[in-house]
Amino acid sequence: MQIDLEIFFEEYNYKRAHQGRNMNGRTPFQVFIGGMKIQEQEELSSEN
Repeated sequence: MQIDLEIFFEEYNYKRAHQGRNMNGRTPFQVFIGGMKIQEQEELSSEN
C-alpha cells in the first residue's frame, strides 16, 4: 500500500498538470518552486 501511495503522490505532484486556479497547466511542484523563487527575490530585494 505504501508503494502505491508513493506512486500516486509522484504522479499527482510532479507529472500531472492541474487545472486549478492559477495553476495554468503546471504541476503542484512547479507552482511550489515558482513561489520559492518569488519569495527568495523578495527577501533579496528587502535586504538592499
